[in-house]
Amino acid sequence: MDVLAALALATEAPHPTELKVDSVDDKAPIILPVMWRSIASQSLYQCLVMTILLYFGPLMTGYPYHLVQSPLRTDEGATERTLHYTFMFQTFVLMNLFNLLNCRKLSGEHDKEYNILERIHHNWWFLIIFLIELNIQYFMVGYSWVGVIF
Repeated sequence: MDVLAALALATEAPHPTELKVDSVDDKAPIILPVMWRSIASQSLYQCLVMTILLYFGPLMTGYPYHLVQSPLRTDEGATERTLHYTFMFQTFVLMNLFNLLNCRKLSGEHDKEYNILERIHHNWWFLIIFLIELNIQYFMVGYSWVGVIF
């Protein structure tokens, strides 16, 4: 999933305003503080959502089961535990897919640009890869639910 995202971001040409650099410091860190903030906030967000879904998902959906002792499959087919884990996996993949859009824009302390969709139509490779990944995710959902039903 990350390889296609890296390729899509690597094909995006820099905007002329991003090329105006006064001087390049060889000792400057590769990962800037704004990047650390983005990584930390996205990690915290995903961990929080996945933890809530893990422990409270069965109660929210109305299909309570024992989190550890319930089997994944029975003779009748998939159980609520399988449905719950499938839902969690799809949620995780979609969160990472839409994080791909967030990674297009780094907003620093001086740059207050928060429009993550700005100039998205200038890079057709990014849009093509994003839509391919979205379609793969859609078919994975369909395939996983078909596997659960049958």
